[in-house]
Amino acid sequence: MRHQLKRWLDSLDPNLAIREYETNGLPAFDWQNDGWLIRFRAVAKAPEHRGEPGVRPIGMLGGKGGLIDDRGSLLAVLKSKPGRYGALGLPYVIAVLETGQFASTQSDWHRIGALYGSDQVTWGPGTPVRRTRAPDGFWVGPKGAQNRRVSGALLVAGLHPWTVAEVVPELWSNPFAQHPMQEMPWLFPHRKLEVQGTEGKLTTIDASIGLQVGHQVLTVQWQGGSRRVVWPPELAESPLSYPMSKRTIR
Repeated sequence: MRHQLKRWLDSLDPNLAIREYETNGLPAFDWQNDGWLIRFRAVAKAPEHRGEPGVRPIGMLGGKGGLIDDRGSLLAVLKSKPGRYGALGLPYVIAVLETGQFASTQSDWHRIGALYGSDQVTWGPGTPVRRTRAPDGFWVGPKGAQNRRVSGALLVAGLHPWTVAEVVPELWSNPFAQHPMQEMPWLFPHRKLEVQGTEGKLTTIDASIGLQVGHQVLTVQWQGGSRRVVWPPELAESPLSYPMSKRTIR
């Protein structure tokens, strides 16, 4: 490949390549072998740098910064789904494949923020600084519980053909759902919070902010016909079973 690529580059006229760039694009060379296809494109050096020692033949563009908002993208997808199928009268679960660059099942901050409200800091005269949640979540809004037609959200991130055997989806139950999901043999992690009544009062969470006070959110998995806590480690009843064996699936 190296020798073929060099012969192709030696055959190019950099001045002609620059003139034809706007109409025909960059000149390309396709290398194929054993089912693989690799396409190279040539970018001509500026005339003042041709033949100059120390100038690297391969360059790159400078990076750029910006805000990371995986919460916002997840929330936008969820908001587009609640009324799509009308009143089903049955549990309704929204499945979302998260494609954000930094979306990961290793961190729940964006999922909790999308479902229960963005994280913020609140303070005032005579009151200590404390973490709170803004009423801008999918399940908690300015008037309390909302989108109660949705029973849960099935979320998965980083799913690619080469990660199918590694990525584990998570089912997040809506604690305010009109049609709660009944106990069912869900084999993957399940996030669920307890509620008091139907107005968005969380029992183990500070009712005004949605942050946990009593205990952590538990991740559960059905194993051998029984529901087991698999996360956090200090409360786990058994380790996460994945991939599932045939015995576990039965």
